[in-house]
Amino acid sequence: MRAKWKGIFVNKRTLESLKIFNRSLTITLDFLNKRVLVYNGLRFVSIAIKEAMLGHKFGEFVLTKKLGGVIHVKKKK
Repeated sequence: MRAKWKGIFVNKRTLESLKIFNRSLTITLDFLNKRVLVYNGLRFVSIAIKEAMLGHKFGEFVLTKKLGGVIHVKKKK
């Protein structure tokens, strides 16, 4: 958790390009009503920024793991 006296974490370079590698950036008013590409570790995922997302992190809206399927399968002997 980031200290409150430091303020929100925003990188000035990400405002120019809409490809975001750092998922811990805070969504600000500069991104409102725009489509951004957020990297999830494998590929870029497109997200439309809405008013309800302001103040949250980009990583909250991008899944990094595949859902469903069986991960561990026991083999029969």
